[in-house]
Amino acid sequence: MARKPSAADLFLQLAQPDDQGFSRRVGVGEFVGPYERLRMGNGGILVSR
Repeated sequence: MARKPSAADLFLQLAQPDDQGFSRRVGVGEFVGPYERLRMGNGGILVSR
């Protein structure tokens, strides 16, 4: 059984950092589909669905 990717793994997939660890700016509208659980709620609290 495959494990569920961690929030950090998902964010790395979405942000695609370069070799130096710098990533592009990720817009809130990109947190859809598999990345939806990374979306922050009111006050910056991680909301998992």
